[in-house]
Amino acid sequence: MKSPAISVIIPCYNRERFIADCIKSISAQSFKDIEIILVDDGSTDSSLDIAKNIQKQDSRIIISTQSNQGVATARNTGLKNATAPYIMWCDSDDFYDENMCERMLATIQHSKSDIVECATKVIYDNLDESLKQDVERYLRLKMVNKHKMNDWIIINSDASLWNKIYKREIVDKGNICFPEGVVYEDAYFNDVYMVNCESISFLNERLYNYRRDG
Repeated sequence: MKSPAISVIIPCYNRERFIADCIKSISAQSFKDIEIILVDDGSTDSSLDIAKNIQKQDSRIIISTQSNQGVATARNTGLKNATAPYIMWCDSDDFYDENMCERMLATIQHSKSDIVECATKVIYDNLDESLKQDVERYLRLKMVNKHKMNDWIIINSDASLWNKIYKREIVDKGNICFPEGVVYEDAYFNDVYMVNCESISFLNERLYNYRRDG
């Protein structure tokens, strides 16, 4: 059986308010050759039931469950289950624009880059105005187009996973995974991955929708 082009991994813990919008936004992507891997990290609300109901409508959705072990373990479980040559991430309270997978895949393939970062649309909920400015400043793309990877780019790129597309071959070759039991596991993964890259492309399109409430 042919592997899909992209594995989209969603770690989830108690996100019953948002998980349906998250999964449906990926299921409705304009680019269809994907698998959607949801890892439920021992949710105690209805998140898992909601995901299972949506799964009945889309055979590309794969659900993995585990006792509550933290997001790093959930991310590692998703990586182990992923079969595609390209990896993308989505937090369970966020969602994709409908052409995110299509645009990210086209950019990484056409540019022959090792990683692509897109712009982010931030959805605010009761966030102080000064904090909004900090968030916008942090997530603003610092560059556009393709560049050779260097220390300045690594330091000045945001540490988020969800606005990027990664190559599975680089993850495997570098044996890159998430350190379990620590905070900022995403920053560690992203930085180690970038150290193993030769090039990066920046896509100035706001394709990812990031909810921020504090």
